Amino acid sequence: MNIGLIVNGYPAIGVIYAPVLDVFYFGHSNLGAYKLEKASNSDPTHDKELVEKSNRLPIVAFGDVINVVASRSHISKETEVFIEELRSDREVNVI
Repeated sequence: MNIGLIVNGYPAIGVIYAPVLDVFYFGHSNLGAYKLEKASNSDPTHDKELVEKSNRLPIVAFGDVINVVASRSHISKETEVFIEELRSDREVNVI
């Protein structure tokens, strides 16, 4: 499951849950990105507790390279256009 919120063209909040691995990833533009393993065993009652139970993911600087994660089997025309617009300014890796 993947859910994201874009505000003024920039990602603000995103969540990914991989049920087979029972891993929950989440990120917020003001908090950073986090990973919660064994998510089904965790039942945080508020966002502060969720952050406390999770591992913060490191910030990795890639210079001018942008990595885009997209589904190859469900890619839309809008996503393809978005990736091409990014490529006009910098190097883009589609993962």
